[in-house]
Amino acid sequence: MFKSSLFLLFIFFCINSFAAHTPIAGILFANAYQDVAVIKSALVKRGKEAEAKVMLAQEHLKFLDQKNTSLDQKIALVNALGWGEPKNLEVFRKHLETKYALKHDILDSVLTDPLYPDEEFCFSALKISAHDLCILGYLQVLSNSERPILAYKSAYRSALLLPHSECAAVVLGLIMAQTQAEYNWCDCYKHMMSIRQDDKLTQDKFRPDAMKSIYAYFEEGSSKCNLAISSGPDAYLLTKQNESKLFNSVIFYDDENKGTRIHILIMNPGSEKMPEVDIELVFDDEVEGLGQKIFRDKLPMIPPGETIEQDIFIPDYRAYNPNVNLKITIDPDHLIPEMDEENNTQSFFEEG
Repeated sequence: MFKSSLFLLFIFFCINSFAAHTPIAGILFANAYQDVAVIKSALVKRGKEAEAKVMLAQEHLKFLDQKNTSLDQKIALVNALGWGEPKNLEVFRKHLETKYALKHDILDSVLTDPLYPDEEFCFSALKISAHDLCILGYLQVLSNSERPILAYKSAYRSALLLPHSECAAVVLGLIMAQTQAEYNWCDCYKHMMSIRQDDKLTQDKFRPDAMKSIYAYFEEGSSKCNLAISSGPDAYLLTKQNESKLFNSVIFYDDENKGTRIHILIMNPGSEKMPEVDIELVFDDEVEGLGQKIFRDKLPMIPPGETIEQDIFIPDYRAYNPNVNLKITIDPDHLIPEMDEENNTQSFFEEG
C-alpha cells in the first residue's frame, strides 16, 4: 500500500504548538556526549527516533551527585532521558528530600509560580546546591512543558549562584523561551543569542556540537525579528515532517502522472542570495539487485532570509519498492561556499 502524500518539511518553529516543536521538547543535544557511558546508555534506550522515555534510575542519580562532574554533563544526561515523563521529576524530588533532609512541601515551594521578581527561597531550600537546583528546574520543565514557569525559581537561583556558568544560563534561557514561545518568539531568539554572546560565561561550557544543536533551533526563527543571523548564503534543507494527519508521509506516488513526487521546503537564513544550484535525490531500492537510483534537479535562486517550495517529480519511478530509503542533498558538488555545509543533506525512511 502506497502513501497518499509526501512531504519533506522543515518546521519553521511552530509557535502555536506545545508539543515536539517547542524549545524544551524539540532540542536534543545529548548526542554530543556519547563518549560518557551513562549518557550513551540513556540515548540507546531512548532509541534512534528519540521517542522513548527513559526512567531516572540509581545509576543516573549517582552520576548527578558526583561533585567532580561538570554541570553540562549532568544536564546532558537529563536531556538524554527525554521529556514528558513526570515520574523522573518525582524520583529526583524524593532523592533531594533524602539528600538534604527536606520535607515534601519545601520543594513544593520551590517549584511554584514566582509571585514577584527575585522572590526569595524558603530558608530550608537554601541548602540545595546550585547543580541540584539546575537539574531540578530542567526536570520540572521537561515533565510539564505546558507550565514552564514552575521551573523558573529553581533555575534562576542556580544561575545566580553560578554567574559564570554557561550551562546554568542556557537552562534558564530554555525555560524562559518555553514560557514565551507561544506568543513572543522574537524575544526567545534575542535572549538565547545574548547568552551566546556573553563572554563572561566561561564555566560549565557545553560542548561545541551541543551548543550548535541548541542555537540552531533558535536561529531558524531569526527572521521573525527581521535579523540576519550571519553573512553569506546558506541552503538549509528542511528536516521535519508536518504533524498534520493530512500529510502522513514524506513521499507519495502520483498515480495520475505515473511517477514519484516530492515536495520540499528550503530556507536561506543567510544575508546573501543563494544562487541556482543542483539538488540530488538518492533512492536505495530494497528489492535485491536494483541498487541505487540517483536523480538530479535544479533549485532556483533563493533570496536572503527566504524559504522556497520546490516540487520535484520523477516520472516512471515508483519509490515505494516496497519501502523508501531516500537521501537528499543540496549542492552535492559543493560549488557554492556556505555558512554551514552540514545542513545540506538529510536521509529519510518511509514504510510502504
